[in-house]
Amino acid sequence: MDTGSDNQRIGKKDRSLEQLLLRSVGIAVVVGGLATAIWFAIADLSSLGQATSRIDPVRILAAPLLTLVYLAIRFVRWHFLLRSINVFIPIRANVRVFLAGLSMVVTPLYAGEFIKAAWLRSIAGVPVRYSASVVVTERILDVAAIGILVAATANGSARYWILPVIILAVLVWTAVSMDPVGVPQAERLDRSRSMTSRMRTWLHSSLTQLHPRVFAGALCMSLAAWTCAAAVLWLVVGALGATMDPRTAIGIFSESTLLGGLTLLPGGVGVTGSLMVHSLEINRVAAADATVAVLLTRLSTLWFSAGVGLVSLVGIRRFLANTGNLDQADHFVDIADGYADEIPEHLRQFYLDKKIDRMLPYIDGRKGVDVGCGQAWYLRELENRGMEMRGFDLSEGQIANARQQFPDRDNLAVADCRNLPVDDNSADFAYCINILHHVTEEGGQQDALREMIRIVRPGGRVFIHEINTLNPAMKVYMGYVFPLLRSIDLGDERWIAPYSIPLPDNAELEVVEFFTFVPDFAPIWLLNALEPLEKILERSFLRTYSAHYMAVIRKKT
Repeated sequence: MDTGSDNQRIGKKDRSLEQLLLRSVGIAVVVGGLATAIWFAIADLSSLGQATSRIDPVRILAAPLLTLVYLAIRFVRWHFLLRSINVFIPIRANVRVFLAGLSMVVTPLYAGEFIKAAWLRSIAGVPVRYSASVVVTERILDVAAIGILVAATANGSARYWILPVIILAVLVWTAVSMDPVGVPQAERLDRSRSMTSRMRTWLHSSLTQLHPRVFAGALCMSLAAWTCAAAVLWLVVGALGATMDPRTAIGIFSESTLLGGLTLLPGGVGVTGSLMVHSLEINRVAAADATVAVLLTRLSTLWFSAGVGLVSLVGIRRFLANTGNLDQADHFVDIADGYADEIPEHLRQFYLDKKIDRMLPYIDGRKGVDVGCGQAWYLRELENRGMEMRGFDLSEGQIANARQQFPDRDNLAVADCRNLPVDDNSADFAYCINILHHVTEEGGQQDALREMIRIVRPGGRVFIHEINTLNPAMKVYMGYVFPLLRSIDLGDERWIAPYSIPLPDNAELEVVEFFTFVPDFAPIWLLNALEPLEKILERSFLRTYSAHYMAVIRKKT
């Protein structure tokens, strides 16, 4: 197979699609400009000038900030829905894809955002039909959220808008019987590669995201996002000195947006804004104030988003051209030299002491193996305490840095955690510290655990140290925030819950210990101040909501 030719062909198709979609953006600009010109022609120019002069600059500047919150929530929803079908993308790369996709918000029903699926294929090899199903789900959620806002803010007979929401609810509960499906499972369904099979797997992926377990969270995010966007109209009307309660403003924005979208005009231009102007006038906002308010609202929401997207679109091609392999091993090679600076030294030593102190009571023997040893901080400390240690890591850069600490030793080597160069039953204990969540291949975590069990003697122990995702705050922080703040994680990690560790038949879970509540960004003075409180929490019933856990697994005799 000529991979280079395939990539060139895909690249040409993507560029052609981008050009087609950008024409839609151009049409939206022309239609929007004409609509604005008509508003100004109808309004009294002197009144427009007076309305503009009354603008409160502070409130106007707050409008795009509210739009940024709207966009941030939409990104979290996009990333969350991809994860729901087992598509794990490095979060920084996904941010680039999402932002560039905003250039297509002025296409009919945001349909141009399907280009995001093509970009994800180029970055991570994700089949287009899987990520495209997320774009479809996003549109369903948008319609549902806006419909709910319309229903919640309407009066009297106008509550007929609740009908599409009820229909949508029926669709959601129809999906209850669907089993979750991800890329690996869908690939197995797609062996025939027929059009019927492709459509079936694409539809199955879409319905997976409508499963209540996923849909409830995604719908809440959609409601929050569109409430922020709708509140911009209330903010702008207030900035002009007019009085309007938030409920009315949110209702006007939502109904106008929904009806404008149903026209299938790019971004609803010409219709959405005109409906907003008319509705504001009905609610006793002067014509000039209504015109200026709608113009500023559209600039602060739709066109602000499109502008961010167009700026991001300039760089997405360069990023795609320069993107290499995004797997975890290459990532740790790239960050090896700066890895030690990612976590402040006082916190690194704090975590090291905590984890080693918890392992020591269970260690019976002196021969240990550090799986994923990184720069050998834990290995060195255990050797200082009398252990005979060997360390392995998949990253050559990490091993090179670790060897600088042990220049005369041969106890460090490059090796995959699923294929360790260690004899069967030759170690008294083995451990891995925050390693398993970086093993993202299907079945990889089970293979790594099976390998660690293989190398310890009967009765020996394997210690699994991981982030405690039983704490929902930690799950959100590590999945969506930490990878943006630090370079250690990519954001495509697969977290493993303490009671869901896939044990081989010759091993048993002995105990799970939960510890640490102090955040990983705490300065040393705060760490010292909170340590007594942390010890109390670690002994309380709240310990299961800690930041970390240690699972002690014993090899059966």
